[in-house]
Amino acid sequence: MTDKEFQQIWQKNRKAILSHDEEYQRIQNVYKQGSIVNWIIIIGGAAVGSSLPDFLPIQSAPLKWILAIAAGIIVIVVGLWIRSLFISTKTAEEVEKEIMERYRKTLKE
Repeated sequence: MTDKEFQQIWQKNRKAILSHDEEYQRIQNVYKQGSIVNWIIIIGGAAVGSSLPDFLPIQSAPLKWILAIAAGIIVIVVGLWIRSLFISTKTAEEVEKEIMERYRKTLKE
């Protein structure tokens, strides 16, 4: 079987094959849930940044806002880093390539 023939067969059956693979489905669900979590992290960082100037015992308003912005960015970066620890190390594209190779082997047999 040529590569072109395999690609045609793969495109025909891709959705059905990927819908039955647990790892691929798990990663897809993480992507969907991740966008909500990203928004929560961003809103949390903005909330920290906007409320921090009221609590800082510094008289300089520009310095308060610079520190507040820095704190908001730090909260966002740390939140996204912690979230990334819970996500699979493989991307959906990598898993799809692995599934495609397994499927190719089953067709050769």
